[in-house]
Amino acid sequence: MRVRGERLPDPGSRPPRPEDATTTAEFVAALRKLRQWSGLTYRELAAQAAEAGDVLPPSTMATVLGRAKLPREGFVTAFVRACGFDEAEAARWVTARKALAAGTTPAPAAREEPADAPAATPPADETLTVTALPGDDDADDDGEVRHGSRPRRWARRGWLQTSTIVSVTAIAMVIVVALTRPTGGGRTPDGDQASTATGGRTTKALTNPVPAPSAGPGLPSNGWYGLTPSHVADRDLCVGEGRERNQRTNRPIAVQRPCDDLSPDTYLRVDDQGAYAIEWHDPKNGLGCLSVDEGYKGANALIQPTDCRDDAPYQRFMLEQRGDGFRLRPVHSGACLGALNGPRDTEVGGELAQVACEDRTDQIVLIRPRPAPKLPVPLPN
Repeated sequence: MRVRGERLPDPGSRPPRPEDATTTAEFVAALRKLRQWSGLTYRELAAQAAEAGDVLPPSTMATVLGRAKLPREGFVTAFVRACGFDEAEAARWVTARKALAAGTTPAPAAREEPADAPAATPPADETLTVTALPGDDDADDDGEVRHGSRPRRWARRGWLQTSTIVSVTAIAMVIVVALTRPTGGGRTPDGDQASTATGGRTTKALTNPVPAPSAGPGLPSNGWYGLTPSHVADRDLCVGEGRERNQRTNRPIAVQRPCDDLSPDTYLRVDDQGAYAIEWHDPKNGLGCLSVDEGYKGANALIQPTDCRDDAPYQRFMLEQRGDGFRLRPVHSGACLGALNGPRDTEVGGELAQVACEDRTDQIVLIRPRPAPKLPVPLPN
């Protein structure tokens, strides 16, 4: 069976073996590596499970794979199948799980490569721990999967239905607003750098403090705007929807595109903490909020539209004034938004990403008012 997806297979890669796990923590780590090896996001895995009649919410996977507690058999079966394997391989993982639950290790005789393994990319070394979405009613804390119930649908927008890979892993956290300036360069206050993984790329964790809310003049109020990275202002490029130029995925992401052909329409909404949501309004896909990919704190995480949430710090940006423009700093990481390939990337289609804050023109965004869209789009509440 071949995993559905657009990542190219690596003939030399092998999926993790459940029999190699001698502890509960190692077994859960093997499940994480299986997900990485499959090349699928949590959202894609949830869709795969739904096709098989299982309900496997992304938040449940995030919770189960982010701790060292042995998941239930139903979760293991649904998860392995969602990764693209057949029933025999799922049973192999369940057998290893039962052995660990009984206080033994899997039998060496069972240690053999699956005969019908799907092709996928090699695993990345991921150590990120993620937290479940609040209000997840489809599974309990132990990863019990309910079969036969109807999966929930996105009510207000259709970005997931029109993209191949759209993923968000919510990180529930408290928004801490600091008055200090960033320590710079992606280093923590202790001078350390933590590694994480995003889309197969190993990145450095960015833990710069976010700026305090400002009530001073010059900050935009709620309204329709065009966002122009200052390094491409002379080329009249704005932030709009595009795709990864390397064709690694086909999901919608934020890129540089001509301002006179801008889509979707952008609406800025500020909350009572002084943080901004960047809403995209599209006649076809509805409402979506620009988000740091899967809530990662590492550098080079792309920016994509996802379902708008009131409790998602990876969807909130503090505006730090810099001359005529602003730095856009994700609340959950305190990093900055900039061009993925730096200020030298002035081409149409250049991807935006979360990067370490530096004194660079691509990290300064000009925010210019635009007329309200004439096409029928979902209006802000």
